Amino acid sequence: EAGLQESVTYTEHDLLEVARHELGHAVAARFYQPDHTSARLSVRMRTDSLGHHRNTARVEMHTHLRSYFAGDLRHGLGAIASERVFYGENSSGVTADLIQTTSTACHMVGIWAMGPDPLDEERSRLAISLGEHLISRAEVTAGMHEEGTVVGTVLSSPRARRVVAQVMGAAYIDVWRLMYVNQRAIDQATERLMAEGELVGEEIDTLLDSIGLRLPTPADPYPQPVPAMPADDFEQAPPRLREESA
Repeated sequence: EAGLQESVTYTEHDLLEVARHELGHAVAARFYQPDHTSARLSVRMRTDSLGHHRNTARVEMHTHLRSYFAGDLRHGLGAIASERVFYGENSSGVTADLIQTTSTACHMVGIWAMGPDPLDEERSRLAISLGEHLISRAEVTAGMHEEGTVVGTVLSSPRARRVVAQVMGAAYIDVWRLMYVNQRAIDQATERLMAEGELVGEEIDTLLDSIGLRLPTPADPYPQPVPAMPADDFEQAPPRLREESA
């Protein structure tokens, strides 16, 4: 459940930002979660959120294939992709999204043996670079020690962490490109959502049907790589000095 509505008046800037964030989720779900349907799309503050997009499975299932969780990642990362496309940066409102997508990716890699996305080497490197900066460490220390949770255990393995980064980065690339080619359409929907405050069920489907959404083509842009950071002093030290420092 979304929680109780709170009587809060947003500034125009905040309302626009929340609407674009939530539409990022809704648009991503439209293309990458075909087995789900949107139940509520809201920019009304509730107990734990400024707005939300809630979707539900069309058919109840008790086990899921990798593609199901890949869609879940793209739904979760749609909001941060939307924010970055529109603003060139993201807000602190992505906290819960990153916690959830990190957990999903860690389960995919470390528990369910679902492995990386099938990308060529160049795209895979881009995905790893982007995904590494999407990983949330918020749940790592939820146990008695860093490896006391699934997330902590998986991320403590350099090889598994790299696969988690690739899986999250691949999902982010897909939704970033989706948001990029649909900016005008998203803002058409944004105007309606801001005016209504909340849409439910078929209202959401009708709105998304009306704005001309499309998937990106191979010629459409990709997100830029993460800016390079200089190596720290320890990484630059000769192997002998590293051993002495250890």
